[in-house]
Amino acid sequence: NCNGALAMLSVGVTVYFVERAGILQTVDERLRANLDSARFLVQEGEPATGGWSSSTEALRAVVQRMSPDAHTGALGIVAGKAKFAPGVPLEVDLQRPDFIAAALAAVRTGSPAIATFDAGAATWRYLAAPIAVDGSPGPRTVVFAMAYDLDAELSETDDAGRPILF
Repeated sequence: NCNGALAMLSVGVTVYFVERAGILQTVDERLRANLDSARFLVQEGEPATGGWSSSTEALRAVVQRMSPDAHTGALGIVAGKAKFAPGVPLEVDLQRPDFIAAALAAVRTGSPAIATFDAGAATWRYLAAPIAVDGSPGPRTVVFAMAYDLDAELSETDDAGRPILF
């Protein structure tokens, strides 16, 4: 019956968009959790001294201690260039000049930002967070960046929804 088929299509489309929105919300929650972890590490300082000798050293610790998930990448940016990557291989390589430029633009105000980077073949949801240690030699402010590959995160939902939508 046509009404039954239409009702099933409507339910399927609704479930698809609810699932998709839930995944995007979860990605943002994970990015905020990593921001909280980075803030904690910077505030706690190096275990031996309780402080950091420079913003660059604090950034190195944040990048090395981050907890990678599937479909992620992380990067430390110093003086506009990729400087640190995690000690373990990650699925997303953020060492692209166009991504670095986007991350730096996102934190121009001096505040952390969660945004979307879309460069055709790559769609990433990312966190860019400036790190500044008082009294640090230059550069005083460096940037921690972490991203999730949205295409990979949404692939299961998109694959399941494709027969409903097309």
